[in-house]
Amino acid sequence: MPRAFSADTPYEPCHGIVPMPSRASCYFVLPEWWLYVGKDFQTIGELCHALEIEGHREACFLGMGGALYSRTTTTERRAR
Repeated sequence: MPRAFSADTPYEPCHGIVPMPSRASCYFVLPEWWLYVGKDFQTIGELCHALEIEGHREACFLGMGGALYSRTTTTERRAR
């Protein structure tokens, strides 16, 4: 079972635990986890937008796009 979401530390483990050179990769996969713990795309967009470092913000939005794509294509495959 994954860890629970905490509004106090929404970017963990990326923010603080993961070393700086690997943080963009961590922020890329973070939106997938946020979806898993029940956050919607509006909230995820706000969380990504709030990241201060542009590269981290970009990685987060790219990850959000990947998560959206995987859900859209899965839904479309099921509908067929």
